Amino acid sequence: SEEQQRQKSFDSLSHREQSYILYQWRSTRKFFTGERGAWSNRVPDPYLWGLSRTENFSRMRMKTARLYTSNNHADAARLRDQAEGGNIGKLQQADKTLLEKATRTGSISYDEEEQILEQTEQQRQDSIQDTDVDPLANREEEEEEIKENIIRIEKCEQIILTDKVPGRFEITNKYIYFFADQLQEKK
Repeated sequence: SEEQQRQKSFDSLSHREQSYILYQWRSTRKFFTGERGAWSNRVPDPYLWGLSRTENFSRMRMKTARLYTSNNHADAARLRDQAEGGNIGKLQQADKTLLEKATRTGSISYDEEEQILEQTEQQRQDSIQDTDVDPLANREEEEEEIKENIIRIEKCEQIILTDKVPGRFEITNKYIYFFADQLQEKK
């Protein structure tokens, strides 16, 4: 009887320890993989949000709620763009790379970036399937043939932990450079 009591208390103690460790692990995992965590998925939320219909005494809507019957109006925007003469479609055909698109507009949306990356990947796969020779050898030959052209030059500052380094930022069709002005002045 005493042995059974001791065994029972040991089992309950080990169960509580395991439950606590599991709780700690889940909270740590949620901390790192949650919406604002370091290991989060960073995929935008597919749901649309809007102000709640509930109002306080001042007739203010204090919180957001998920919109289940909402429309992101993408089809209306597409119809509007086609009605304007299809300028949007022509721009997308002219912008063949993500780098060119980003330098022309200054910023691009997540959806545009994904679409351009998918198109370039599909084009790359199509070109690999069309040729039976080694694709890596072809890519090296193509890169050697393409001359490096400057797309954009901007004066800027590189911010590091202890200082700001003035310089210039160059974007070419092959690489991105930062040239520090301080180093040139010291020499």
